[in-house]
Amino acid sequence: MNLSRNLSGITVNQRVSDGYINATALATAHKQATGKRKDVANWLENKRTQETLQHLSCVTSIPVTALYQVIQGGIPENQGTWLHPKLSTRFAIWLSDDFGFEVENWVEQWMTTGKNPIAQTPQPVPEPEILLPTEQELAYMRSRAWEKSEMMGLPVSTEKVKQRTGYRRAIDIVRSLAQQSNQTL
Repeated sequence: MNLSRNLSGITVNQRVSDGYINATALATAHKQATGKRKDVANWLENKRTQETLQHLSCVTSIPVTALYQVIQGGIPENQGTWLHPKLSTRFAIWLSDDFGFEVENWVEQWMTTGKNPIAQTPQPVPEPEILLPTEQELAYMRSRAWEKSEMMGLPVSTEKVKQRTGYRRAIDIVRSLAQQSNQTL
């Protein structure tokens, strides 16, 4: 299934399944709008485009040869050079800023409106795992709180440190004790 968009009187399709956009149709629409011919093949041969293809391939783990697809024969609306959504935006900017903004909006709509299969499947949010300290870790926190209170010259008994530590971090207890240093603990 394709999303059909009209640009300068030319139908430009975007595949719902993967977001690829028909760059051949984009180039035709550009020629219709400006009278200037710019070919997808010329853009793909560009050194900067080759660098972009390599980088996008590394980032997405999609082989360079799969980031664009040339389809000849078959259903006419499926023919042409189809570009990955991120490449489609760059190609459209190469054609013109106006085309670039338009295609950028198409890709954004595809990503956010449920026309994108990735957006249709909600990703479960894992519940955070709550880890309580072990008795050994609690003993260590208590001893660190005791050491800190001694270093700060606070009058704190071992029993008081044990009562106040619970499951809180030792540094929090020391800060609390420092704030209460004028009070008898």
